[in-house]
Amino acid sequence: VAQDGEIIVLEVKSNAKVDDVRYFADKVELVRLQNTDKRVSGVIITLGAADDVRATCQKHGLQLIP
Repeated sequence: VAQDGEIIVLEVKSNAKVDDVRYFADKVELVRLQNTDKRVSGVIITLGAADDVRATCQKHGLQLIP
């Protein structure tokens, strides 16, 4: 989603794992590097995120919507 100088990168997973979050964080960083003139944020939507998934999202600055 791109709007008003901001890009929101979304990923929807039925059951996100820590490795999924790390891989997604890499994708968000790539979008950041390709769009230095815009604010880029990442959002993961998943069902019932475990504590380790929540912690990994927080570590990488990703918004989690469980």
